[in-house]
Amino acid sequence: MNRLEQLGFDTAAKRALGVRPQEGEILRRLVIASPAAVHLEQLRMSGYQWDRRVSMPVSQVRALVSRLREALADIGHADCIETIGGFGYAIRDPATADTIRAMVEAAA
Repeated sequence: MNRLEQLGFDTAAKRALGVRPQEGEILRRLVIASPAAVHLEQLRMSGYQWDRRVSMPVSQVRALVSRLREALADIGHADCIETIGGFGYAIRDPATADTIRAMVEAAA
C-alpha cells in the first residue's frame, strides 16, 4: 500500500489544495474518470456523515464543485472541470488530471 492509499486521496487533496474531504472525493472521482464524465448521481454519493456514505442534494454537489473549481484556479487549472449539461462533470484533459493526481500524491 502506497502513502496515498494509506492517507486517502481526500486527505491528501486537503493538504495539496486546501479542499474539504467531500470536495477531495469529488476530485478523486473526476481524476480517475478523466477524460470521461462522471454522472451527477455518482457525485451525489460522495457525501459522508459519521463515517458512512450519504447522498447529497444536487445543490450541495454544485456548491462543492464550485469551491473545487476555485481551489484549482488558485494552482493554475481554472477551467479544468467541465459541466456536462444534463449529465454531470468531467476533467476532459487527461494531462491536467495527471498533473492534479501527481500534486495530490506529492502531498501524501
